[in-house]
Amino acid sequence: MRLVASYIMCLILTGISPSFAEEMREVPVHFAAGADHAVLKDRIKGYDSVIYTIGAEAGQSIDIKLSTRHTATYFNLYGPGSGPGDQAIMNSQFTPELNHYTGTLPASGVYKVSVYMMRSAARRDEVANYEIRVGITGQAGPIVQGDYADGLQGGPDYWEVHTGDINDPLNLRAGPSTGNEIIGRFPEGAILRNMGCRMAGGQRWCKVAATEGDLTGWVAGRFLREGSAPAPRVSEPETRDQEVRFAPGTSGAMLTSTLAPGEAINYRLGARADQFLTARLDADTPGLHFNIFTPDGQLLYESRGGGRSYRGQLWMNGENRVTVYNISNTAARFTLSIGIE
Repeated sequence: MRLVASYIMCLILTGISPSFAEEMREVPVHFAAGADHAVLKDRIKGYDSVIYTIGAEAGQSIDIKLSTRHTATYFNLYGPGSGPGDQAIMNSQFTPELNHYTGTLPASGVYKVSVYMMRSAARRDEVANYEIRVGITGQAGPIVQGDYADGLQGGPDYWEVHTGDINDPLNLRAGPSTGNEIIGRFPEGAILRNMGCRMAGGQRWCKVAATEGDLTGWVAGRFLREGSAPAPRVSEPETRDQEVRFAPGTSGAMLTSTLAPGEAINYRLGARADQFLTARLDADTPGLHFNIFTPDGQLLYESRGGGRSYRGQLWMNGENRVTVYNISNTAARFTLSIGIE
């Protein structure tokens, strides 16, 4: 009998479960705001098992108590990166108080608590209703110094928001808890800078910073996945506006300016129907052109197809627009001669 008991103990402590699970459900444990524990109720049948995941930091204390009338239902506790099939930290069948364990955690990360039924009862397809209380106590540091495999400090430079719903933005909070104030929201797919994660309230929280602006705060880590640096922001070419005024006693003006690549400038001048508009563009590069638009926005002339000089009669009263633009890869200086007769 002693040999059999020792053999069973060896199986348990090396992570080989006494039962062979058919269904293995995983349930994350979350604490209510300000709470240090959670109570969950469930049931297992036969070879089924339930795995509860709970985040904690090294040095904190964990307290687990399983209450059930079924005398062959127990739980195992596994460390970060481990689970059924691996070596367990403890098995509740062999704790000083049956199905109750309190201990100090050796590492930061996500722990697993597996509730299962012994094989002798599982093969009879018995059912066990139970209640399990999981608590984490003890002071946590500001940022966990753990490895990325546990989802804590380190990892990617950027996160991508992944809530699974474009209509469900991710809350940014002032601190690592659902009890902290919401200070912003990020939409599905948003890229955030990673500033380190920690365990609080039974789950992983990550400090993040927006890639635009100075918004910084905490988000629930389960809604993040590894992202890449945002693409460099391409600034839109500037388009300037300038009203054209003729000197007293004249009917024209010479306008000189310099345009950066992709830049444009709108020269606006009023005229009456039946007057003639003249325009001439002089530049050292073929990448400079101009368009003329009527007061209602119609394209009147395009220099790329007709040359850099224009003279034509207007048919509308109002403000006409002559737009000079640069399609070259270098800055270019020009002179635009424009007149109304």
